[in-house]
Amino acid sequence: MPEWRGTLKEMLEGAGSLADRLNLSLGLPTERAVRDWRKEGLLTREGRVFTGRNQLEVLRIKQLRDQDFPIHAIREDLKNRDDNALYEALQEGQLFPAPVNDDDLQLNETVSLLAGAILKQFEVTRDGHL
Repeated sequence: MPEWRGTLKEMLEGAGSLADRLNLSLGLPTERAVRDWRKEGLLTREGRVFTGRNQLEVLRIKQLRDQDFPIHAIREDLKNRDDNALYEALQEGQLFPAPVNDDDLQLNETVSLLAGAILKQFEVTRDGHL
């Protein structure tokens, strides 16, 4: 697939076939959405043609957008993955890579605890209590 080149329509057809092979229940984006993603810098660009990597990127973007991830987070995710890592993330349904070191684990735990505390405070305040 890395050597594949084609038009936008062919790329979307290929992405649809790949989604079927991976048993992904994703609706394909419109041609206009793909053009917008390209303008926003989400898709890698090799001239005017679309590539095999673009097929993976379109599916990954759709997967993350369906989970309401913001564009900047999606851009970062795509930038940090090669073709094989994108394929694996799609296949396994990974939202983001697992933390790899103790600092990342501590940060994730801290953010989770903080989010829980904020949610609890919101619920208490919503009910009219201090």
